[in-house]
Amino acid sequence: MKLLELIEKLETIGLYAINEDLMMLDYEGGNGVITFNDDNGVEYYFTITDTEFDMNAAGHVVQIRYQKHITFDTSAFINVKHKSGKLVEIEATIIFLTMDELLTKLQESIKSFSEFKLK
Repeated sequence: MKLLELIEKLETIGLYAINEDLMMLDYEGGNGVITFNDDNGVEYYFTITDTEFDMNAAGHVVQIRYQKHITFDTSAFINVKHKSGKLVEIEATIIFLTMDELLTKLQESIKSFSEFKLK
């Protein structure tokens, strides 16, 4: 699938390409990784070969990364300890066989991360 077609399809489900990655891809002769973001700041990494998204060359996988810093007002406390640190980081992989399956799984992923809550 041509890169522009991929960008258009992903924009319809709420994923937007990072301009810097597009410029780097152009500089690298059409080979590299393009990052797409959703409205929740989740990053989706697509391997591009010869300015195309070749599912075989990409290994039929898309890597996903979610990262958020935990912040809250600690001015009322003398001491605050963070056992898990101040960062939530989730890495996941989507495996797919067809473009339709990929789009469905990406939509499910976007929904899942949009409902993510710390409890």
